[in-house]
Formats: sequence, structure tokens, C-alpha cells
Amino acid sequence: MVVKILSSSKSFNGVAYNENKMLASELLVTENFDGLLSERASKEEYKEYLMLYAKTNERVKKPQLHATISTKGREHSFEELTAVAQEWLKQMGYGKQPYLIYAHRDTGNNHVHIVSVRVNENGKKINDSFEKMRSNEVINEIMGINQSEKAEQAFQQAAAYNFSSVQQFKLLCEQAGWIVSEKEDGVNLIKSGKVQKVVPKETLNEIIKNNALHNDEARAKQVKALLHKYKEGLTHTQLQGLMKEKFSIHLEFHTGKGHTTPYGYTVIDNPGKRVYKGSDLMNIKEILTPPDTQNRIDACGHLAATIIKKNPNIDFEGFQSEMKKCGYEVSEQGVITLLNTRNVQLSMDREVLRGLNYRSRLREANRFNAKSVSEKRHWREYFL
Repeated sequence: MVVKILSSSKSFNGVAYNENKMLASELLVTENFDGLLSERASKEEYKEYLMLYAKTNERVKKPQLHATISTKGREHSFEELTAVAQEWLKQMGYGKQPYLIYAHRDTGNNHVHIVSVRVNENGKKINDSFEKMRSNEVINEIMGINQSEKAEQAFQQAAAYNFSSVQQFKLLCEQAGWIVSEKEDGVNLIKSGKVQKVVPKETLNEIIKNNALHNDEARAKQVKALLHKYKEGLTHTQLQGLMKEKFSIHLEFHTGKGHTTPYGYTVIDNPGKRVYKGSDLMNIKEILTPPDTQNRIDACGHLAATIIKKNPNIDFEGFQSEMKKCGYEVSEQGVITLLNTRNVQLSMDREVLRGLNYRSRLREANRFNAKSVSEKRHWREYFL
């Protein structure tokens, strides 16, 4: 669960933002608006109430608190999010303040918005020292998350990879969502604004020394072959996307400050749990060389085959989308061309195209919520 404190304001524009029906928002809770009939109040009345509250301390120039609490997908209901939000408000010092909680359904993640006032009933400002740090600590406490334990888990997961430098270890931790800083005596793993674990340099050097004794040349050759095979016909960013999505191999490009062209790259092989210096597998100049038309013609067939092989249940629209990421268009007749050109690269096998279209129709059929077996059969026959 993630909490974010949004921009403060003088006019409590967070109320207007959440009352906008175009945002698919719903007012779930109003608390501590004494004397205001919440079920009949308008957004102007809520704003006016909050502004009057704030006027008891005009030294606070931006008295609005506006925050969001979100969950991954639909893991938590709005009732659960509301309970978390109210406990968060209480622990942050806003439990007795007037506040509103709104449900938002405009993204793939359930989330609530909170609007309150930073001045209390006695005209004192609510403590906002280290607010963002405290906010994360509070949400973790409410959810029973121990960040120190999470940091230890992150270290153990990174240590399971075969890496050859401290920089590669740091990259693994960054990929796992940690802020990383290197000090003279060790590497700090940081979350919620605090160092959650220090990994001593001595420990890392021992791991690196041991990793050097366990090289897997066969796996390195496999990764190298994949890079050379799929680079043909793709830009370096398209290759990066393909390797990550289809093979779970991440290419991290390194760019100097003030520059846009990478000077090098690192390869994180997640299935093989290994980290490679990119130049050991493929020269950066070769990676960055834009593909010519012939390269793309040659690459088209095995690229399409890889997408289908790695996604056996993919439908036609999904296949179109994946090919588009790599710079190709696919017509309904199964003709693959370069984006924004008329250069025909490949006519798809009829059986493969038929399978993609069948899965598209099956997806459409399954969208209908039939009320009986006969109705379900009718819709399936209609689409299939």
C-alpha cells in the first residue's frame, strides 16, 4: 500500500478536484464537520468550512492537506482503504480534524483521496516535520510491514545472483525498488527516508570473490546469442523491451549527466540469476546501431515467432500490440509491414493467423455475462 502527500493549497482546491464527477470519484466519509449536514453539503460548503477553520492561524499560508492511499490493483476494497486512511489520519495528528475521504476508480489501482486542514481547533498548526517520512512509517506500521526485514530479504535476493562488482549489486537492489547509497564502509538500503540496512563492503567483496569461482560460460553464450539474434531489426530501446518482456532479461543502459546516448550497459539475467557487463556480450556501438530495412526484413519472422511462442494464449489484438512495440504493423489479413511504410515484410501463416483470430473471438464471447447455459451457448456460437 502506498501513501502520497500531494501539493498543499490556500483555497482547498482538493475538494473541487475530488467533487469533479469526471474523475469517477465518490465521497465515502466526512468527519468532524460539526453543524454541517454532510449528506446535503455542497463542495463550496466543505471548502468554506475548511477555510474558516484555517483562518484561526493565518500564518499557515497553504493549510490544505491532500493525500492519497492506494493499493495494487484490487487487493484491498474501498472499505479497507477507508479504515486504513482513518487510522493514518489519526496517527498523523488529523484524527480530530474535519476531513473528507473519496474513492477513485479512474485507474487500475483502487485508491482514496483525503482532504483535511493543517490548523487545529485551537489555531495551532498540525506538526508537519518530516511529514513524508513519518507518513510512510505510519502506513507501514498500519499494514504490519517491517522495512528492516524487507531490506534483509532484498539483500538475500540480490546475494543469490552472480555479480562481479559493488556497482552491479547496487543495481540489483535499485531494480528491486530500493534507494541505494554507497559509503566507505558499506552500501545503504534506504526506504521511507531511512537507512533500513547497511551491507558491509567486506561482505560484498567476499561474495564477489566467491562468485568469480562459479562462472557459467554456457549460460553467458545463451544470453549473448539472444542479444545478437534479436538485435537485428530492432533499436536498442526496442531490444530492451523485448528482452525484458519475453526473456526476463533486463538491459540497463548507462548515460552520462547531460547526455542522451548511453556509454555502456549492464545485463541482468533474472532466469540465470547472473549480472553481466554488457560489453562482454555485445559491443555498445553494435547495440546502438539503428537497424536498416534489410535487417528488419530478416528479423521479422523470428520476432513474430518468438512473441507467439512466449505468449501461447495471445490473441490477434495482443499480437498486433506486441509487434507494434517493435516497429511493425499487422493488418487483419496477416500482412506485417514496417510502421508508417508500405514495405511488406511477411505474410503470416494462415493457421497461425486463424489461431490468433479464434482467441480474439473467444475473448469477446467470454465478455458476455450469460444468465443461462443456453444463452451462453448462443453467444459463443455467435462469436465463434
